[in-house]
Amino acid sequence: MGLLCGVGIPVALLMVEPYKRNPNVKFHAFQGLFVSGFVLCLYIVLRILVSIMLSSFSAFMVDVVRIFMWIYAAGPLALCAILSLKAFNNQKWVLPIVGPIAEKQAYR
Repeated sequence: MGLLCGVGIPVALLMVEPYKRNPNVKFHAFQGLFVSGFVLCLYIVLRILVSIMLSSFSAFMVDVVRIFMWIYAAGPLALCAILSLKAFNNQKWVLPIVGPIAEKQAYR
């Protein structure tokens, strides 16, 4: 759920009293927070690169780049849906890079 709403829900879950003591909730909140931050940073970098590259491309290449940007938008949405379903079912799915960092933050 935290990934679907960006950064706001994970931060709220980390500050609300009954949830901030539960390590499972803290893990999913931190993982959602880190993934949302990573996706946002990557999106900004890609938008800058695409805007630079589009100035020198033909009209066909502009359409191809736009299609790839839509595909990029669908990837994080699918990841958010999978992670949210895992969290709602009390299953833990540790992502390769941000998962161990979230575990360290949740269980300390």
